[in-house]
Amino acid sequence: EGESQTLQARDEIVLSVGNAGGLAYKLNGRPGVTLGREGEVRRNIVITRQSVPSLLQDGPLPPA
Repeated sequence: EGESQTLQARDEIVLSVGNAGGLAYKLNGRPGVTLGREGEVRRNIVITRQSVPSLLQDGPLPPA
């Protein structure tokens, strides 16, 4: 609880979490969706440029 970590990647990040429902995260400064239920273990969640919009709470940014 209260732990934070900043990750940077060029192509992808593969994430495994022990409490998917208890994880809060941001991608490029925007809040992410819940990755699972409280206490659920999730393995090999692949985050790429293509998957980022589906992982954001507000969906993709409108075109500039």
